[in-house]
Amino acid sequence: DVIFFLTDAGDGMSPGKLAEIRRINGGRSSINVIEFGIGPPEGASNFLKQLAAENGGKYAYVDVTGFQARP
Repeated sequence: DVIFFLTDAGDGMSPGKLAEIRRINGGRSSINVIEFGIGPPEGASNFLKQLAAENGGKYAYVDVTGFQARP
């Protein structure tokens, strides 16, 4: 199974929650994370990168600065 988690990363996730997800998942599903933000990504590491890495997935960041809403 594959999960794609799309988020603006408004709220963080504690190390305990990350460990709980990893335990419950048990390697059965890969969790891929796509983070949407304004401007360049902040910091070298965050809980989303860790979530993907610990669950066999990949992490990507998308800068939405140049996107415009369409009517």
